[in-house]
Amino acid sequence: MGKKDFQLDLIDFFFLLVLISLGFYFRIYHASLGWFIHDSARDLRFAQAIARGQSYPLLGPTAGGIFYLGPFYYYLLSLPLFFTSKISGSYYFIACINALSVILVYFFVKKFFSSKLAIVSSLLYATFPFTILTGRNMWNPALLPTFSLLFFFCLFLWLKGRKMALPFSLFLFSLLTQIHAVTLVFFLILILAFFINKEAFSLKYFLMGILLAMLPYLPYFYYEFHHDFENAKAFFGFLTSNYQSHPRSPIALFFNATCLYPKMAKEFFLPTFCVFILYLETVLFLCALIFHIIKFCLKKISCYELFILNWLLLPIVFILTKKDRIWFYYFDVTYPAYFILLSNFILNVRLHFKKNFIPFVLVILLGCGHLFSAYYFDYNLAQKGYYQIRLAGLQDIINLNKGPRFILSTFKAKWDFWQKLSQIYPLTYTQTLTHLHGPGAWLMRDQDNRFIASLFAHQQTSIQNPPHLVINLKQDLKRVKLFSVGEIYVYKTEIPLCEHIPAHFSSLPSWDYFETPLYAWGKKNITLNCFNLERPLVVQTAISWKNQSAKISFFCHGQSVQAKEKLIHIAYVGPIRIFKINCPGSLSIRIENEHSLTLDIDAYF
Repeated sequence: MGKKDFQLDLIDFFFLLVLISLGFYFRIYHASLGWFIHDSARDLRFAQAIARGQSYPLLGPTAGGIFYLGPFYYYLLSLPLFFTSKISGSYYFIACINALSVILVYFFVKKFFSSKLAIVSSLLYATFPFTILTGRNMWNPALLPTFSLLFFFCLFLWLKGRKMALPFSLFLFSLLTQIHAVTLVFFLILILAFFINKEAFSLKYFLMGILLAMLPYLPYFYYEFHHDFENAKAFFGFLTSNYQSHPRSPIALFFNATCLYPKMAKEFFLPTFCVFILYLETVLFLCALIFHIIKFCLKKISCYELFILNWLLLPIVFILTKKDRIWFYYFDVTYPAYFILLSNFILNVRLHFKKNFIPFVLVILLGCGHLFSAYYFDYNLAQKGYYQIRLAGLQDIINLNKGPRFILSTFKAKWDFWQKLSQIYPLTYTQTLTHLHGPGAWLMRDQDNRFIASLFAHQQTSIQNPPHLVINLKQDLKRVKLFSVGEIYVYKTEIPLCEHIPAHFSSLPSWDYFETPLYAWGKKNITLNCFNLERPLVVQTAISWKNQSAKISFFCHGQSVQAKEKLIHIAYVGPIRIFKINCPGSLSIRIENEHSLTLDIDAYF
């Protein structure tokens, strides 16, 4: 081994340590700063049922609530639950799989391109704040980068002459389509590969690959055969029907897609410097895209570059022509192709303009911007314990930077909250719904949080008469704090004597697990009365989407009174209206709407 080879090996070893450190720190060590939404709770329930031998699902998560994917994700998620009963096991398991993609980028690019390109692209990918954001949540999109890399790794090996890699490529394609529906576009990439490499096509290995690809779908096929192929029909309906509730502006959609990351940076309150870096990166990416398209037109593009270009463009075209809502994380399927093309362009700047310092400066700028953004983002999340995001923008990128900000707590805040609460006042499942009050209670008792709460309730002995607790998102200096998690503060409180308020009684209606706990009143007008009020009262309502125009009136001893109102938006719950009324004696609360009322109402001191 020569001296040069030894130096390269040392560089590789050192850089791998850097990548492992970055992948571990942001994606695994800080995994608890990701969110844990009702989709996560749903998936975990299926995974737990598999690990306990209670159920073996034939279908997986839904694609936009329209048709079901295959069940591979549920079975993968169940693996750590065979060894631990803690729900955090699966949570960190998914984060580990995503962290693996950071290492895979380096080896993939080094093998099929160059060492320099491997270093730059893997570094930018490892530190990019939004790959970190989506990669450490317990949901199926977090698996996209790792399994996409494995798919292309096998496909490139087949293009390189390894015939045995073809069956594995088809098998991984099958798994990808069960992880997320957008990966169906990779079928076009397979066709392109067969066309380019038709001389190396082997019927034996192709049939072997088809058999391997069919294996993960056997439960799915069984379900479809016994249910009149309902998912196949729903899928074709999805392709032909328009599920949009509002018309799209193609120009606005294209602009938001192009400036997706800088606009998202504003949503997460990143500093101006970080937003500037993301805009610079967007400009460089557009240049990289034009650069590679020109190379393709001039027939100077390599085979591998062509496939990376298609890896990026085909999903984007599919996403932007999608008739349903466009969630920002759909673009995760383009990772790390986005960074490979970007880095390839930056390194080519030196070759075309003979300026050695330009790519170095650009890489340093982008890398520092990424790293600072990721640290800043995580620092704020650790301090607050929750996200403040525009849910409308995350649901449909055409609405980026529009609408009210929603509050969405981190997994760490939820987990710490229930642990601390169960140590002080172990509540039963029902008590978690009747004894937690305040706007922060919705962060801790909505669909996914109720799942976590029920776990703690089953593990501990409950107390007979626990105190009522109010959870605020702002510190109240007039109250004695019981404990806090980030900026989520818990205090003891009391509830007034009121008639028929659902949140005060244990005789609750039976709610669907993944339905926000709202009480169906069965009428268009309700009046609630509270008695013997000696101090200001807080009244809080959460109402269904049909009742957003509901009128809420307050009457103190029969006289109409005005109440101070505050509005807080909770993700997957909606707007929480909070009123503060000073009415010594008796108060009447009247709610009326043109539709039958469906709402939850709470009152506390």
